[in-house]
Amino acid sequence: MTAPFLIDEISVENFRCFRERQVAPLAPLTLLVGDNSTGKTSFQAMVLALTELCHSGSRLPNFKKEPYDLGTFEDIAHHRGGRGGQAESFTGGFAYKSSDPVQGIGKIEFKVKFARDHANIIAQRITIRSDEYSLEVNRNNCVLTTRNGSWTWEGVRFPGGNWLWGVRSASQFLLTGEPQGVAPPLQEEDILMGLDLAISIPGRAPRPFASAPVRSEPGRTYDPSLSGSDPQGRRIPDFLAELKRSNNSHWKSLKNDLVEYGRKLGLFDEFRIKNLGKKGNDPFKVQVRKHGGNLKGPWKDLIDVGYGISQILPLLVEFLRSSSPRLYLLQQPEVHLHPSAQAALGSIMCRMAADKNQLIVETHSDHILDRVRMEVRDGTTGLTPEDVLILYFERNRLSVQIYPIKLDNLGSVIGAPNGYRSFFKQETLRDIRMDFAGVNS
Repeated sequence: MTAPFLIDEISVENFRCFRERQVAPLAPLTLLVGDNSTGKTSFQAMVLALTELCHSGSRLPNFKKEPYDLGTFEDIAHHRGGRGGQAESFTGGFAYKSSDPVQGIGKIEFKVKFARDHANIIAQRITIRSDEYSLEVNRNNCVLTTRNGSWTWEGVRFPGGNWLWGVRSASQFLLTGEPQGVAPPLQEEDILMGLDLAISIPGRAPRPFASAPVRSEPGRTYDPSLSGSDPQGRRIPDFLAELKRSNNSHWKSLKNDLVEYGRKLGLFDEFRIKNLGKKGNDPFKVQVRKHGGNLKGPWKDLIDVGYGISQILPLLVEFLRSSSPRLYLLQQPEVHLHPSAQAALGSIMCRMAADKNQLIVETHSDHILDRVRMEVRDGTTGLTPEDVLILYFERNRLSVQIYPIKLDNLGSVIGAPNGYRSFFKQETLRDIRMDFAGVNS
């Protein structure tokens, strides 16, 4: 069920509201729940920063990339309050498994220690570890460790702070230079394997699509501009219009898939791009239409059908277009959706996870949670209990604890802490009191 190189766990320490080191497991579909300001968004921001650092090789992580802006080091490093002061560094890491192990490597860990360097946050130490090899990159040296011993390369100076470039440039030195502190000597195959681990394996980590909690506002007309992917979905109308102009067969396929999802959500039965001119740079409209039995309603602009469609459309397009990644970081995808549409969205996310994607979803919707549990119980999407995790974020004074919660074959939660049960019990009681008051009014 698990696709190659999906993230298996995330670790954080002294990061924002997380004081002690915590390791949170992930599944193909992971739901982040808890009160406001308990670190759910920060958790997603760490995933994005680590995967970007993994691919760029830079020593300067970006904790301000859209849709997250965690600020400076002073805003990110955990503050213990009172005389405890602020942590001098913080760490983050992830591990991912492969269902198709590369050269026997089944699990890879990527861990980074971050520190402050003037106005920038830097990666002070990066550790890449597999079952049999590890390579630690500090600001001044590299340490390669295998079954046969360790090899240290002193005096590392990475141009531009690019640690990955430094590892590549060190390869010839490691193969021909004199070892330091090696007993017994490293074998050449160990060095090559360790370098391959450091150079190629981190780049196989999935690059996520991260959505903002509130997507772009609907418009009555749109003017062509740059198309592509962005957290707010501002470029989605342009992408759809360009796809229709340049590749009609792909457009029809994507449109049919959008209509299928729109019907499942109960939002629309038809979807179209209406050009307002014959030139490629002429304005266009994005319109939807609902059916009433055998009757078809009028075509309506997105701005005339409420915010629900404009908020969910960017996510649906990202799910369906061929260039989308396999990892999604979603913040409150239920925004502006009515309860039945929220539940249907839960089913769509289950299908996405069953199709070898990974979704890490921050949500406040019990309709999504309930639908996911029912999908596991009924087996309609092929999703198993092992494919779903609920991470409950609970505040404890100035820190936050993450509790992983699993589902059984009936879709019932198992291993939930008291805080999780009381949280939803209080919400249920509030709902019952409202219904009871309505009956007696």
